[in-house]
Amino acid sequence: VAKLPNVVQKWINAVLNHDLSEYDGSKEIPFARCLRISQKGKFLLNGKFIDFTADQEFSTRSQHAGFVWDANMIMMDCIGLKLPIHVRDAYVCGMGMLKAQMPFGLPIMRMDDSPELNEGELIRWCAEAVMFPLALVWMT
Repeated sequence: VAKLPNVVQKWINAVLNHDLSEYDGSKEIPFARCLRISQKGKFLLNGKFIDFTADQEFSTRSQHAGFVWDANMIMMDCIGLKLPIHVRDAYVCGMGMLKAQMPFGLPIMRMDDSPELNEGELIRWCAEAVMFPLALVWMT
């Protein structure tokens, strides 16, 4: 923790309500190794908001930090039919993946392991890590 910028140290200490500035690793501090959340909201797609439900699992383990976001939504096609869509957005073992498919696994789009996607998914994991701040400490 002492290697982190002062403002980050202050944030971590405030969030955890502990002073970790002199933490030497000799005793274990309990923290979440994984986290699962459920979401319900609206997703902006092609200028229109569509309802979605999703479950997201996070791993906070330093060597395997990541997430898997599974979402279900209903899209309207050009003639007004409702199409169920499953979207999976993930960052696992340093690799990003984003795919959308219709029922029976019919693909709509898929993006895999590219430097840009990997970076974007890591940024998403870091942004959501405010829910499990100790993971950021162990990653340094």
